Amino acid sequence: MCPGCGAPSSRLSRKRPWCRSRISWHWNQSRIWTSALAALDALLINTCEALSSLPHLVINDDRAHRLKMGNPILVRGRDAPVAESEAYATARGRLIAIGEIGQGEFRPKRVFG
Repeated sequence: MCPGCGAPSSRLSRKRPWCRSRISWHWNQSRIWTSALAALDALLINTCEALSSLPHLVINDDRAHRLKMGNPILVRGRDAPVAESEAYATARGRLIAIGEIGQGEFRPKRVFG
């Protein structure tokens, strides 16, 4: 008797120690999960769109590397935010970090590869 599905032992062999009903069960389960994940994917939105209400810093590759190492970067310029509890930084259109702005620098809280 197959412990997984209860099939008689005569359907099992040394060359094929599995039964067909167990394989079809796995195949059906993977089909169900695939369709469920596709439905969830339809509900997802772009990360930058989700963060659009936060202040946004566009940075170059050198500053992005510094942020990826967990180090703060200086925020300069006439339009630079002075103090924000939440902000995000992008380089080349990719999200680099989410952090806070204070005392003229952006300090990362979460860094993305």
